[in-house]
Amino acid sequence: VIIKRSVVFRSLLVPKLDNFIALTTGLNGAPLPKPVVWAATLQRRSSELLTQWSQAFGGTHQMLVRACKYVSHSLPAASALLAGTQEERQLAARQARRQETLK
Repeated sequence: VIIKRSVVFRSLLVPKLDNFIALTTGLNGAPLPKPVVWAATLQRRSSELLTQWSQAFGGTHQMLVRACKYVSHSLPAASALLAGTQEERQLAARQARRQETLK
């Protein structure tokens, strides 16, 4: 809600988007909170918010658009790595490697 109402908040957040993305998505090796269910929820919700913010304020804050694209391309592989069992993690790692080779 605050990002929609406060120009000052947006102007302070946008330069720090790399920190925000790392802390809320786990990309770039940042640890996510436990349990895994909450970490996955945090990732999903932060991705949704970045998309909403990009659509609403992308015209004046191009960094939001770039951040949204980065997260949307990077997050599926990262969220799959949060899978619970060893077999699921191995499968997710194989899929992530396959996805990287296709790029």
